[in-house]
Amino acid sequence: MDHTTSDLKNISNHFQKVSWKGDSKFTCCCPVHNDRTPSAYVELKNGWINLNCSSGCELSELRAYIKDLGYNKNTKPGPRSNNKRKKKPEPRTPDGYKMLMPVPKKHKELWTTHMHKMFSEYPEGVNPGKYIYAYLNLEDKPLMFVTRKEDKEGKKYFLPHTFWENQEGRVRWDTKAPIDYKPLYIQKITDKLSDIKIVHIYEGEKTTNAGRHRWQDSPEILHVSWLGGSKTWTLADWNHLKLLGGKGAEVHSVVLFPDNDKVGYQAMEGIAWGLPLIFKTRDIKILDFRDKPEGWDIADIETEEELKQLTEAYANAELVELPIVKEFTYVREVDSFYDWDQQLFYKSDHFNRILMTDAVFDENNQRIESSKKFIEAKGTDKAHKITFDPQEKKKFSIGGTVYVNSYVPFVIEPVPGDTAWLDEFFEYIAPDPHIRKYLLQWIAHNIRYPGVKIMTAILIYGVEGTGKGTVYQLIKAMLGKEYVKQVREEQFKDKFTEHLYKRIVLCIDEIKVDYSNRVSMMNKLKNLITEDEFTVDMKGMRPFETKNVVNFLLLTNHDNAITINERSRRFFVFGIDKDPMPGQWYKNIYYKIRTEPGVIKDYFDKVDLSDFDKFAPAPKTKFFNEVVENTKGEDMRMLDTYYEELRWPFTDCNFVCIADLQKGFERLKIRVSLKLLQDWVKSKGGDKIGQIRFGKQRPVIWYIDPNKPRPTELKDIARYYLEPYWPSGEFDTDNYYHLDYVQRRQKDGLAKLDEVSHTKTFF
Repeated sequence: MDHTTSDLKNISNHFQKVSWKGDSKFTCCCPVHNDRTPSAYVELKNGWINLNCSSGCELSELRAYIKDLGYNKNTKPGPRSNNKRKKKPEPRTPDGYKMLMPVPKKHKELWTTHMHKMFSEYPEGVNPGKYIYAYLNLEDKPLMFVTRKEDKEGKKYFLPHTFWENQEGRVRWDTKAPIDYKPLYIQKITDKLSDIKIVHIYEGEKTTNAGRHRWQDSPEILHVSWLGGSKTWTLADWNHLKLLGGKGAEVHSVVLFPDNDKVGYQAMEGIAWGLPLIFKTRDIKILDFRDKPEGWDIADIETEEELKQLTEAYANAELVELPIVKEFTYVREVDSFYDWDQQLFYKSDHFNRILMTDAVFDENNQRIESSKKFIEAKGTDKAHKITFDPQEKKKFSIGGTVYVNSYVPFVIEPVPGDTAWLDEFFEYIAPDPHIRKYLLQWIAHNIRYPGVKIMTAILIYGVEGTGKGTVYQLIKAMLGKEYVKQVREEQFKDKFTEHLYKRIVLCIDEIKVDYSNRVSMMNKLKNLITEDEFTVDMKGMRPFETKNVVNFLLLTNHDNAITINERSRRFFVFGIDKDPMPGQWYKNIYYKIRTEPGVIKDYFDKVDLSDFDKFAPAPKTKFFNEVVENTKGEDMRMLDTYYEELRWPFTDCNFVCIADLQKGFERLKIRVSLKLLQDWVKSKGGDKIGQIRFGKQRPVIWYIDPNKPRPTELKDIARYYLEPYWPSGEFDTDNYYHLDYVQRRQKDGLAKLDEVSHTKTFF
């Protein structure tokens, strides 16, 4: 079904900083990357909801996000965006040389020599310390230099100085910056990292040095910036700051110092969103310098008055509005990261954005994808499998296998109240007290023991508007809309099983299994009713096994909606054979469902479950027999008639050979398949016994009725089996027989079979 402007209004609630551009388009912050200024837009076009990002996010990720919200699932794709993510250039490496970062300890002297060389290039009277920035990591290992210079026109530019070595051991300095890895510029006053309590983040090396100078008497403060300016903060190795926690530091506050321009504030806001993942604190503040000239920073302070204003701005810095701190667990089975807050899975490329960088580099300067680094980290939470089980904790272990449980408890406290309307409703749809009792017990068991499998499904049929859907609404109100899902038959038959995952009760509405699909559909349904596990197959995700906790509610307008036989154990069937009540009656019920969930919970908490057996076969009802009869084909009815009337080729013997039955019906000019005969025998509760020796033949024998006694030895069964037989020549309906074991052995020598019993009684 194509989407409408109403769907667009609903989806806008999932985005931040929405600004409408007419009725069919709005701009917003991109949900795929750390976006604080609207760089994305959502548009309704040709019934398709398009999400595009001007920052170059992958179209597949954007489309996946919309699908995760429940849209664009049954519509054709709309026009493709021309917005393609820019591919990063290959690292620029001189022939035979490799960038070393950090600089190896054995080359420490070369580091010092190069620094003196750069100092000597500045004229006398100029302090090179203001123009040469040495990049060291938190452990004081040298990484690289950055020099600040000016051209003839007075324009500033920065040159990186990185250390290179080839396979022969020759070394050199080169003015090429790392492509993927952008180290942080770090200034600290103490060498004892455990003393650090506060982190200041600035935009640029010069400003960082100025901050260190202003707070030179505060060794608990770490001063940090990044390489490349305001637009490259996403490429910086912010995860390096996690080393502070490993060294005993407890950072309780982070203060951000933006340059007074638009891009400066945008960069700091973006950085702020990722900091809770690094420091485990939400005390993140940003200073406001918007009363200062464009581009102003704290390195521009020259007077005591300006210093006083900085002190006041620092004291009055406001907390940054941050999203909820997220907790992630890596799940090996699906190779994805589980977000406990959003209850979503993220693949590696999406998770890299959450970590604020695509890659980091190890001690050997080998590029490592940041998500893999996250997995390898000592403190990363990991699990083997994902499951959904309301009876378990959110994380548990069985036999050494660690499970992530995606169930979040849905709690409704019972409230005593008037429940006469519930009694009236259930007496209306199920006047028979036995049917009503089982229905109430089935519902109550799901509510009181969510996720416990019941080996029966409920089938309710009746004309439209009688209240079948009201049963579904009651269950959904008690268990939560996320865990009670309604699907159509077409969705249930789909190869993807996303609709089954995270469901306590699945309602299949308007079910009507057509004859051509009845076998596959019923087999799938019966397996899901009884099996312990099933495979979750979701688009864009690796399939995985999960515990089967789904119980089924089937609603239909037809008394032949599903194909079941007399021996079916797993379907409790009842029909609503009354005229619909007035519309206001149903409106009052739905109002009660919305406004009195506690009263409904109390009602079902008081249902007696002492004699309810979740494993027992479903009780048989008159409605069950109606469905059985109405779903039989004409051929099955014909076989029933022949068997009930003991018409040839049947006898009242409990044993048959299906191949012989087929030949007998062919003699009667009735065409039946072996498969049909097998299905018919099974519908009676019969099954295959085995192959017996019967004269020169070895027929495969089936028993029909399991309630009749039978020999246990195959050799004994041969004495009781009767073979359909007719004399040679033209077939006469009055001239057919059954041969017993002895007669079959003598058949070739018999001249006449007139005395052969037409009927013999066995068992």
